[in-house]
Amino acid sequence: MVIRSNLRWCSDGLEFTCWNGEVIRLAFIIDAFDREIIAWTAVANAGISGSDVRDMMLEESRETLPRNPSPASHRASL
Repeated sequence: MVIRSNLRWCSDGLEFTCWNGEVIRLAFIIDAFDREIIAWTAVANAGISGSDVRDMMLEESRETLPRNPSPASHRASL
């Protein structure tokens, strides 16, 4: 369960074949809270790698998420 936007982003993709045989692949990043599409890319007759999705997510996070002036801390539960 996500309590507000920009806490969890997910990615997914799909592909479909056109009548002329061309294959279109689409990858997108979606906010898990409000299901807003954050970013997407589509290519014809080529693949979309995990690196492509990672780079898309990093680029969008730099533009969308606020800068944190102090480093984030992480506590592990033992």
